[in-house]
Amino acid sequence: MANNNAPATSTIYIGSGTYDLTSLETGEIRIGNAASGYSLSIVGTGSAANTIIQQTDGVDRIFEEDYYTIGNNPLSISNVTLTGGYCTNNTTNDCTYGGAAVLAGAFVGDDLTITNVVMTGNEANPLRRPSRRRSGQRGALNFGQPQP
Repeated sequence: MANNNAPATSTIYIGSGTYDLTSLETGEIRIGNAASGYSLSIVGTGSAANTIIQQTDGVDRIFEEDYYTIGNNPLSISNVTLTGGYCTNNTTNDCTYGGAAVLAGAFVGDDLTITNVVMTGNEANPLRRPSRRRSGQRGALNFGQPQP
């Protein structure tokens, strides 16, 4: 679905259907690159009801907005359903921060725009004891406070 060698701004249009993320090397769709910011728009051409991005590996979230933590990685998602994000891999996917469907917004310029998006069946750190969970970091979306 994504292109690691794309220009600094890309829009990816996806048609109606279900898109399983089992074949990704990283498990999740990581936005950005190590050198500079990257702007990505994912646009479903159908409706959210019939355009589904589904995480199926059982241990990863769906999107991580600024994987390289450099900022200026705006992400826009529209007209899709995000489902199946089940982030449990704290070793390689920093699931302690939550955001089973989308982890976003930790640095300046990491803007997130969500339009007509359904998030269902997503959970981060579901196996941790309640006393060890961070408040508010178990659901589908975690938008952190930007760091300077």
